[in-house]
Amino acid sequence: MPALSPIQDLIKTRVAAQTYFSSPTAVEIVTEDDGDIETRVLSAVAGLGGMAVLILVPTGDNVDPGKSGAVYTLNIEVHLVESPIINRAGMNKPAYEACRKLLASVAQGGLDGWEPGGAFTKLEAQGYDATAGEVNSQGLIIYTAKFKCSETIG
Repeated sequence: MPALSPIQDLIKTRVAAQTYFSSPTAVEIVTEDDGDIETRVLSAVAGLGGMAVLILVPTGDNVDPGKSGAVYTLNIEVHLVESPIINRAGMNKPAYEACRKLLASVAQGGLDGWEPGGAFTKLEAQGYDATAGEVNSQGLIIYTAKFKCSETIG
């Protein structure tokens, strides 16, 4: 099923192609519109690997309202959700390390500077946040990699 925003599918394909996320055990990559997100993420995290990647629907700001051919600045967030107990005994790919892989330059296999094509400009890494939280009584670590790019509409 295609994502709500085309940039989600483009990022999903790019992340899935990285060896870190696909070998030897693939990390499940979920887009925000994939049905019951909480259940999908918890199932992925509780699986063999103990980690999932969640690509959220981007938010956007019109750069120059009133002009035809609007240009939007998109704010993109990618969550890396880890159950440390399962992950460290399974695939042993900590969310912090996975977050750093995504924030790395395109030359290093990351998303910073990657140009998805079409109406989208290059992604620019903006930083990351980290939280430890409880989802359905699961002790999870969640890192959020943040990116910006522009999209021309119309």
